[in-house]
Amino acid sequence: MIKLVIFDIWNTLAYNPIRIKDEILNLLPLSPDYVQSKLKDLNLGKISDETFFSQLTDNKKIIDTLLIKWKKINKEVRVFEEVNDVLNELRKYKKLALLSNSTSNTLDVLKEKNLFNFFDKIYLSCDYSITKPNIDFFKIITKDFNLNPRECMMVGDRVDVDLVPAKELGFITVLVDRENNKEKSISDFKVNDLRQILSIIK
Repeated sequence: MIKLVIFDIWNTLAYNPIRIKDEILNLLPLSPDYVQSKLKDLNLGKISDETFFSQLTDNKKIIDTLLIKWKKINKEVRVFEEVNDVLNELRKYKKLALLSNSTSNTLDVLKEKNLFNFFDKIYLSCDYSITKPNIDFFKIITKDFNLNPRECMMVGDRVDVDLVPAKELGFITVLVDRENNKEKSISDFKVNDLRQILSIIK
């Protein structure tokens, strides 16, 4: 029986039409891989926001511009329409957790969008110095909740990052494919609306 449902946040519960990576690449002649590597350091909590941008350029004007964009990004976040109803229903009879490769800004988003209180525990990579798809990140959750992996369900939009390590550990896995253009792959279930999870669990 599933006792704990674990959600990714980005493109699963919410999305941001503005991506800081795109904003950076629009302003600086950098490779996407290099920017992504620096973003990983940021998500691991290894560097501050200011250090992150200063490692990309020494142009203070561009750094200041990117910092302003970064601070405004949270305001652009949109929560998918069914999310609040689904989380409210699930928490009546299941434990809920959030697992995300994110900076501490994500906590602000969760609070601003009234999602924070739905979760029994929130796991952000910046707080644990570990990122998905490292299977140890998932093991932390089973240990904290004292659960067998088969009692856990992982819900996310990325097969490689969210579902492969969860499946390896023994979680039930759900691929969120809102545009219905992904293969089910190794996931146990595929949904395009989180309301479908309610019937899966029942």
